[in-house]
Amino acid sequence: MKIVKPMRLGVVPRVFMAQRTPHLLVTAFVGFSYDRPARLLYEPTVWKVAMEELGEDGLLDELNPKTRGELLVTGRCYPPGRVARPASSVRVQLGAIDKSLYVIGDRTWGLLGMSDPAPFTEMPVTWRNAFGGEGFARNPLGKGHGDRSAALPNVESPRHLIRARGDRPAPAGLDGYDIAWPQRFSKIGTCDSAWRDECFPGFARDLDPTLFNMAPDDQQIDGFFRGDEAFVVENMHPDRPRIEGALPGIASRCFVCLKTSDGVEIREPAMKLDTVRLFPHRERGVVLFRGGVEISEDDAKDVVAVLVACEAMGASRPAAYYHEYLTPRLGPRNPDLPDDEDDVLMPEPEDPEAPPLPDDQLSGVASRLRRQGFLGGTPDRAVQRASAAAAGAGVGAAGVHEAEADEDEEERLAWSEPEAGWEHEGEDHEADPAPSAAPAATMLPDAADDGEDAETLRQENALAEWAGKRLRDQGFDPEAYLSHQGPLEDPEPLDESEEALVSLVDGKITGRAQTIDGVDVGALLAEARRRAAGPPSEVSVSQTRERLRQAMEGEGVAQDKAEELLSAVDWQALEDETRAAQADLPDEAPEAAHAQPEEPAGDPFPEEEALGGELAWDEAPAFAEELDGEASFRAEWGDEGRLLAHVLPASARLDSEEALRLRRDVEAGHKEGRSLAGRDLTGADLSHLDLEGVDLSGAMLESAFLTGSNLRSANLTGAILAHANLEGADLSEAKLDGANLGSACLRDVKALGGVAFAEAVLVKADLWGADLSGADLSGADLSEANLRDTNLEGVVAEKATFQKVDLTGARLLGARLAGATFNEVNVTEVDFTGVDLSSVTFIAAEGDGAIFRDAIARDLASVRGSSFAGADFSGATLTGANLMGTRLRGSDFSDADMRGALLNEADLTEATLDRANLAEAMLTRANLTGASLYAADLRQSVMNHACVRGAIFEKANLFGACADRMVGDDDTSFEGANLKRLRVIPPRRHHG
Repeated sequence: MKIVKPMRLGVVPRVFMAQRTPHLLVTAFVGFSYDRPARLLYEPTVWKVAMEELGEDGLLDELNPKTRGELLVTGRCYPPGRVARPASSVRVQLGAIDKSLYVIGDRTWGLLGMSDPAPFTEMPVTWRNAFGGEGFARNPLGKGHGDRSAALPNVESPRHLIRARGDRPAPAGLDGYDIAWPQRFSKIGTCDSAWRDECFPGFARDLDPTLFNMAPDDQQIDGFFRGDEAFVVENMHPDRPRIEGALPGIASRCFVCLKTSDGVEIREPAMKLDTVRLFPHRERGVVLFRGGVEISEDDAKDVVAVLVACEAMGASRPAAYYHEYLTPRLGPRNPDLPDDEDDVLMPEPEDPEAPPLPDDQLSGVASRLRRQGFLGGTPDRAVQRASAAAAGAGVGAAGVHEAEADEDEEERLAWSEPEAGWEHEGEDHEADPAPSAAPAATMLPDAADDGEDAETLRQENALAEWAGKRLRDQGFDPEAYLSHQGPLEDPEPLDESEEALVSLVDGKITGRAQTIDGVDVGALLAEARRRAAGPPSEVSVSQTRERLRQAMEGEGVAQDKAEELLSAVDWQALEDETRAAQADLPDEAPEAAHAQPEEPAGDPFPEEEALGGELAWDEAPAFAEELDGEASFRAEWGDEGRLLAHVLPASARLDSEEALRLRRDVEAGHKEGRSLAGRDLTGADLSHLDLEGVDLSGAMLESAFLTGSNLRSANLTGAILAHANLEGADLSEAKLDGANLGSACLRDVKALGGVAFAEAVLVKADLWGADLSGADLSGADLSEANLRDTNLEGVVAEKATFQKVDLTGARLLGARLAGATFNEVNVTEVDFTGVDLSSVTFIAAEGDGAIFRDAIARDLASVRGSSFAGADFSGATLTGANLMGTRLRGSDFSDADMRGALLNEADLTEATLDRANLAEAMLTRANLTGASLYAADLRQSVMNHACVRGAIFEKANLFGACADRMVGDDDTSFEGANLKRLRVIPPRRHHG
């Protein structure tokens, strides 16, 4: 399901069953400030306030349909003037709702009656301070009930004050009741055999719909709120005894795109403002709108997209306005479509130039999340899935007509009333299921739900932390810099076709043209700087300009155009910067002046496509490119720079005289027992030397030759060995923790007795045929490494990264890979027998025929279309594993422990699951055609919509399983199976 929404609007869709008819219920909410109600808050700000005030287990809303409006207030009593008093009162008024409560200091019952109340300056108005206590069903959280000497409640109704020990007043409060309390649960209706046979899993027919109202009765109204009502709050703010405000005066619109047998239909439910939440001491409020439409599938599989917007009251836009915005977003993802939801789907701000509220500014991280789609919409990858599902639907402006209105007005639910709609001809669509209700703390976007999004976010966060640290060291505020909250210093005017290139030079941020008329001058300039072999003192600005000219010619730029572009660069400023960088070189690191510049680990600035079509941190590449020009980069940036050596071009080989000098120096130094830690040995020829036990920790060995060398027990911790050649070297018991061996050749290396590669960089390293048995690869990055025929028996590679790796022929017996990530790997027919794969993530992996026999794979996750067809999982431990959507055709899960596993939409055609333990497993929409589940344990499992044609369930235990709308045939066999309490609801008739 694709969600199109602005950043200032929260949207939570869920399926609600009215008897046995599913509805998509859409809840939209927006926060506002009391002083500036028209200045609507960003969604993350609302969640932040809600979690801080309601607690991690608190609910902003239960996401149920409501037939009446209600007011919920979360806050404290503050006696006027911040003066401690024994008693005070609070009052809230909104439209027809007007409620007052007395708030009294702490008291207890004594021999002579009540004690005097203790003065207070602040008292939470919560159910814990209202009458109740253990055994008091109407408020088990409260005080005053039970032990005769118990504390008395602090919050009471003026009409029902406690005067005697035996008084049992109704609890007084302003927040919502728990649904299990009798004030609400008594309205649930009759749950008898008729309900079970005719309504389940929906609610009873005689349900009182006010069950879903959380607030006390005197905080509910007939009908719904308009949206511009005035409100008053008294004594609930430390400095404002009386607050007068108004709701923000907005309305919500919602459009639900449904897949039907005739194509695609767009419906508009009426969105009613049914809930107002106030947080008086925060001077913040939230309004919640709700509406719903009937759908065909009870998991919302027929919902393609939901668009939700806000309008100013009295300024309603035509439905076609939203239709025209949504329609092009139903097809494949189009990077040319503007990301302008906040401009198009929200009311025009009263004062666009007004500064943001202090607690409502998106941080740098939030901005990156926004660009990746985690805020203001679904994550990019989820959007692409929905877009792919809608591809070819033929959704367009032509052929649009209004959907027929429901003729039976009396039967229509109040919260699902449609107002308008359109229908489009086209093919069927696939859509992701809707999210369900969850507490406030768990309803935030979860990057871990999608492997690629999680990895992208992990890389971005690591990069942000890395760059933030360096910015702090330079005296800058990283949040201000990354989010561009403030103006740049000394900005130069830029043409509309130019982008701001932000650079850090000599402790100063400046603006300079990066892209002019489509030519990326900044990138060419950075490349010219990278090609400069010597330190700044040896490379003049004129030389750099000439290299830049050559680079542009190489890019096919015409000579006159190149001259025009070159004239746009401030060469005098560049000369000043270069001199400043040279002047700042540390005396203690003269070799660093000749070092190649480095960048952050991995691929910190991937191409647009790798980030879902949009760079998540536009400023970072320019920032790193400018730093590349500083000759002291490697010495100054230390460990962070070490992680990036492999992404730079390989260093040139030394001339024979210099190479021989370094070789003799190293050989002599080692024989004398001298430490070679931190030495610059870039490009040195140290092949076939006996360097057993040598200390080369932190040494710079880029492009060095160590072929056939004896490096047993050597200390290479933190060394830079990028592009080095270690073919046939002996690394037994060597320490390479944190070393960078990116693009290094380690073919046929020997590491008997283990080698330490913890947190090492082995990106694009060639390890073909290497013996790394017993090695420690914990946290290592082996992205794009060649591991064919590598001996990895007994390795510890917990939390290691294997991206685009070919493991064909690798030996992994006894390996411990817990928490590792395998992204786009080839593990076809690889033997993982007995391997610890706990919490491992496979992303778009190719693993057909792989062997996982007796593997420990608790909480393993397989996402983004991974394939393990014909794989052997017999006897494996897969408790809690996530195999949703995975291709498992013909795989063997005999005797596997799969309790609680997620197998929704998995392809288990002709799979063998004999005697497998699938208790509480989820198999919704799984394809079990021809599968064998002989004697399988399926207790409490869920197989809704599963296809079980020709499947064998003989002697299986399906006690308490749920198989609603499961599809079988005459060849499906349940002979000898335990079907007690098996729940089966036949498939329902679809629309159209």
